[in-house]
Amino acid sequence: MGMSSIYEIIYSFRNEKNDPFPDLLSENAIKALEKIKEIKERISSDEEFQSVIPYTMAKFSSGRSIFLKYWDTIKTTKYTRYRLPGGKSGISGSCVGGSNIGINSFSSEKNIADAAVFIKFITSKETQKESQILYDISSGIMDLYNDKEVCEVVNCKVYKNIQYITKPKKDYDAYAAFFTEHALKFIYGNKTASQVLHEINDYSKIYKISLNEDDNSSLALLFIGILSGLMMIFSSSLVLLYIKKFKKYYNFLSKDFWFISILGLCLILGAGFLEYGDISKFKCQFKWIMVTFGISLNLIPILHKLLVCFPEENKYSTWIKNNRYIFLFIFILIELILDGLSFIKPYEVNFVFNINNGDVNFEKCSLNETFGKFVHILFILYKVLIFLVFLLLIFIEWNIKEIHYEIRNLCGAICLDIL
Repeated sequence: MGMSSIYEIIYSFRNEKNDPFPDLLSENAIKALEKIKEIKERISSDEEFQSVIPYTMAKFSSGRSIFLKYWDTIKTTKYTRYRLPGGKSGISGSCVGGSNIGINSFSSEKNIADAAVFIKFITSKETQKESQILYDISSGIMDLYNDKEVCEVVNCKVYKNIQYITKPKKDYDAYAAFFTEHALKFIYGNKTASQVLHEINDYSKIYKISLNEDDNSSLALLFIGILSGLMMIFSSSLVLLYIKKFKKYYNFLSKDFWFISILGLCLILGAGFLEYGDISKFKCQFKWIMVTFGISLNLIPILHKLLVCFPEENKYSTWIKNNRYIFLFIFILIELILDGLSFIKPYEVNFVFNINNGDVNFEKCSLNETFGKFVHILFILYKVLIFLVFLLLIFIEWNIKEIHYEIRNLCGAICLDIL
């Protein structure tokens, strides 16, 4: 009952008759809640506001009230129906309620067909008209209020002037309880209208990092700035390969493998942009691919160098040295196979309802299927194996003078990568 009343009063505070339901964070919604509290404190009381249905029924029977508000199912000769008042003259709001009809999915085809015929019958214009005339049951077929026979027994002018609003459909019982509970913290408590409306708005709001979100647009700019800045630094650092006095510091990899390694870094950073805005299945899957390929492209050129520099020359290191693109392609092929397998049971977008825990709601990428999780674990084991090979080669080649500084820098970098 409280949900319907509050909801229709907020609706009645829109600016124009044809405007949609006001945003819960708007000044209109704040004024609507403040008006409810003003009415309670100026011409009513907590006890009156908290009274239950029998109290209203008694008033209907006695006729000892100037105004009464209830569903239009009550039949009485002591009161005349009229549309509800609103925030402005000519603007109103009335919640629409009714019954739901369902057909048992286990019914026979004949029963389902018969049930459909019955639904068609009770929702037909003829049946609705008869219900209006004989039993004064309101209809959602607005054209009936232009029918002379109906208007002889029903105040059609009132029905045509009522400005209807349907209650929110999704998760209604839980949402209505939450909505009412928090609105009452303002009506009977010390919280402001703005505070409780923010709390109610957070019930169904999905938080994300976006320039369109007033509460975190500055975070989004910082987020984009850091990623873009790092990618520019990494990319522009490749210029050093072509400056003669720096050339001796970058002999660890060939120019093409430096480009591939930096490309890998940029792919890993680029995956961060997919956290921006709405989360989608495509973003979840593509982020996975960018990170996996990025790690491989970043590390495999370095792994190639470490294998070539193995202290004892052997046929494997010789082959790797002479077939570096084939060596790189083998790892890319493994990535393609793993990423291809991940498409069999891809990522899903899961809604995390956090509002009851005092936190905010958000969406996240999740692997809900066992096979998808298996591929994910397979990828992690594959990367762990590469890292272990890295650490083993760093240990073996620790004292090689030609790559003395690179080995020590790599040791720290690989340990951070593992973390």
